[in-house]
Amino acid sequence: MSDIILEGVTKCWGEVTAVDDLNLTIPDGSFMCLLGPSGCGKTTTLRMIAGLEEPDKGRILMDNKVVYCSKRCLSLEPNKRNIGLIFQSYALWPHMTVFQNIAFGLEMQNMDKKSIANQVKDVSKWMKIDNLLKRYPSELSGGQQQRAALARSLAPKPSCILMDEPLSNLDAKLRIEMRIELKRLYSEIKQTILYVTHDQVEALSLGTHLVVMNEGRLRQIGEPLQVYTYPNDLFVAEFVGSHAINMLEGIITREKERKIVKCGELSFLLGQTEEISDGQKVRVAIRPEDVILNSSEPVDSSKFTVYSVQPTGPDILVRVRRGDIFLTARQIERTILALETEVDVSFQPGRLFLFDEKTGQRMVKTDICFIKN
Repeated sequence: MSDIILEGVTKCWGEVTAVDDLNLTIPDGSFMCLLGPSGCGKTTTLRMIAGLEEPDKGRILMDNKVVYCSKRCLSLEPNKRNIGLIFQSYALWPHMTVFQNIAFGLEMQNMDKKSIANQVKDVSKWMKIDNLLKRYPSELSGGQQQRAALARSLAPKPSCILMDEPLSNLDAKLRIEMRIELKRLYSEIKQTILYVTHDQVEALSLGTHLVVMNEGRLRQIGEPLQVYTYPNDLFVAEFVGSHAINMLEGIITREKERKIVKCGELSFLLGQTEEISDGQKVRVAIRPEDVILNSSEPVDSSKFTVYSVQPTGPDILVRVRRGDIFLTARQIERTILALETEVDVSFQPGRLFLFDEKTGQRMVKTDICFIKN
């Protein structure tokens, strides 16, 4: 299959614009995650690609073929788009065995019984449910039902698999296991997958490509770690990441011919730049893992006191305070600091980001470093 291409796709529900002039290319063989808060338009986008919802305008191409075009009043039915669909509810037929559920799509293709049996056998082995083929959905665990739903979608060999929050109904441990299985499955089949989720961990760990949406618009697209490390704007910076990013309000000032960002009691030095003017309001963003506590290295640091400590198992999140400034750090040492303990705070070089307060856009040509104070 070639790329899936959306050109100027728009969908409105009354006066609400669910998807606004979306231009998106889903590369052939990619695992693309659509990430965003509830109501951002990600599920509507998936359903328009599937043919379950009709856009108000725009064009959608699949397999080098136009499947929707508002100007031509063309819209192919879902069963003519060669796609596999997996929903949050699994949607298995309760009166059919696992074998019959997996075979259903193959029977719709008028495949002979021997070929159906071979195909079901192969795909059930892939999904490690070949010993469950005689069971009914009610006799399966949540994870087994999810595997059966995946197997049913894979059996007809669709050109693309569309998944709408398929792991939301599973408990935390099972979600982790299923993420591992989905990653393994993708590495074996290399099939185009479009995966809708509001879970940042799922999106960052599963996808080869990440699309962040908000209010019907595409905010950023790229490799997951690239989006996480270099967010384009304030929304992406604050939304992507399991631990909230630190945001400091600041203003540009000048000291001895140097441009400085003043954030309360903290100061940051700007590199040579012409795009920032004195008095401009900005925000400095630092992720918790880039805030260093008790560093033994000879780096500039500032004194803070411990405000709270949150052990989460793998991580210890420490909230520190200096005046009106609060920062969250992901502590490396496996020790619990007492409240009001005084600590040195510094920042990873090159990991401080500056955003324009008015536009929300990251100032990509600006170097910024911490000044000890």
